[in-house]
Amino acid sequence: MSRDLLGGMLAAGLVGAIGLFLVFAQPNLKMGTASAMGPGYFPRLVGYALLLVAALIALFDRSTQPEQIAWRPAGTILAAVLLFGLLVQPFGYIAAAIACTVAAALGDTGFKALPSLGVGLGIALFVWLVFDLGLGIRMPAVTAPWN
Repeated sequence: MSRDLLGGMLAAGLVGAIGLFLVFAQPNLKMGTASAMGPGYFPRLVGYALLLVAALIALFDRSTQPEQIAWRPAGTILAAVLLFGLLVQPFGYIAAAIACTVAAALGDTGFKALPSLGVGLGIALFVWLVFDLGLGIRMPAVTAPWN
């Protein structure tokens, strides 16, 4: 068995194991229906999707050359998610969305600050429109940690 095929099978096995865990880990959570979802609905749905992805990887992964991992974009995306989690409560979702977007954009080699700030502001506006106006879910848009 070639090293590439073994890597594909290991990836399929790992994704499949996570999918199996999500499907069978909490058997006592009620599934519910699509219109009245129970607490077990979404984890099982994600588990079944991961099982499908694992099957597709196992069937169709015939790569001959492993790709080099781009660590800079992967690291900045992870840092952006962590930054959002750290900033959303003390500063509100507007500052957190803008900081998260700029941090994620740092992974691009052609990074430009002004467009990233604009996209972050657009995301914050979209979140405000959907949650505050559309759904009526009030979230702190702007807060100050020193209050």
